[in-house]
Amino acid sequence: MTMIYSVLAGKWEDGEENIKFADDAGTMEDAQRIIQENKLYTYPICRVEVTGFKAA
Repeated sequence: MTMIYSVLAGKWEDGEENIKFADDAGTMEDAQRIIQENKLYTYPICRVEVTGFKAA
């Protein structure tokens, strides 16, 4: 099984997270590449979560 990584980025609005960007990646390296290519590090919220598994 391999993990599925979700990249989420956004900002706080009215005391809640407002996610502006979401995408899935197959590896942590792919997730980091998504962050770099889309300059998601500029958002106050930018995180990678393991959201599931898929058969290899």
